[in-house]
Amino acid sequence: MVSFSSRLATEIVDWLCMFVSVDLLKFNELIIKVAANVIVVVLNYVARKSFIFKKKKMRENIMENTLVSIVIPVYNVEKYLRKCIESVLNQTYKNIQIILVNDGSTDNSPALCDEYKQMYDKVEVIHKSNGGLPDARNAGLKRAKGEYVGFIDSDDWIEPNMVEHLLHNIIEYDADISSVELQKVQEETELEQKPCKIECFSQEEYAKKFFKIGSQKIVHYICNKLFKRQILDDNTFEKEFSIGEDVVAFGKILLKANKVVSSNQIMYYYRQNTGMTAKFNDRYFGLERVWERVNEIVHAASAEHYYPYVEINQARINFTILTEIAVAGENNNPKYKKRIDYYLQKLKSNKKMLLKSGVALNRKIMIWLACTNYGIYSKLIYRLTRK
Repeated sequence: MVSFSSRLATEIVDWLCMFVSVDLLKFNELIIKVAANVIVVVLNYVARKSFIFKKKKMRENIMENTLVSIVIPVYNVEKYLRKCIESVLNQTYKNIQIILVNDGSTDNSPALCDEYKQMYDKVEVIHKSNGGLPDARNAGLKRAKGEYVGFIDSDDWIEPNMVEHLLHNIIEYDADISSVELQKVQEETELEQKPCKIECFSQEEYAKKFFKIGSQKIVHYICNKLFKRQILDDNTFEKEFSIGEDVVAFGKILLKANKVVSSNQIMYYYRQNTGMTAKFNDRYFGLERVWERVNEIVHAASAEHYYPYVEINQARINFTILTEIAVAGENNNPKYKKRIDYYLQKLKSNKKMLLKSGVALNRKIMIWLACTNYGIYSKLIYRLTRK
């Protein structure tokens, strides 16, 4: 016996066929075509979901089997070294090679390094004579076996999931460099994280950040990043530099990278000394050579689109040095008079270019004031930095 619903459905179909002046056969063909299209859509959806699932599983498998090398240069940091090493040992991502490079320490740091080597198979130790931070990083890099490499300073510490977060992003977005936010601290502190935001940049886009075009944010730090091993060479870090070594190294690395992925999560804690430095550190004069070296690197790579950016930074570094002298309150020190006159002359000769450049507006105002009256500028900066 045919149900009422079946009879009703048949009557509706017959009525529709009469209404649109088509016979039942054509209507059935239409239904078949619609059904076929629906089946195609469903199959595509299922295939897409299956592909996404397989891709996710593949990424998870890659992450589980990917070795990450972490290089930690060590020099006279016995007070902070345990905290640094423990923060790496306690990572949620476990497939890590930890390379401690004792750079000729004279305190108890070498013994602490050996202690951790005895306790953990993943820890390796290199003992060498003192050669400076770049030399120690290169020594660790030569020992690195991982497909990805990170560098951590031995008086700093990291969040438990930093390596996992960096690695996930660099694989997920097929990047060459993965970065998280760095926070300068004096002691351990609790920070409120913002909602996670991931951004991807081409080399050219990130280069603008590196050269501070339209921004004052510092992005050249090495220690808050993870790098593909293939874009690093055994002499990435240049021993010549005791200041600005990260600028030179990151400039070289960035030229070999195609994509950078950046996270806004604060996961690296950079320990800084308490209080303001009372005296100007003469090492700041070395920043002029730093940007000369970056200029050499960029020209050696024939990266012509970056030439104007380098020129801006070579001019701006005069302003940076003058500002550091002012911050230390040394602008009236006879010892630095010739230096101040030299950098002021260079800054003034480039003032027009800097004021027309992509330098951030607040910096342009400061540059204009320094060129107009360095004495007033120095007093203002000195007071502002001591509030």
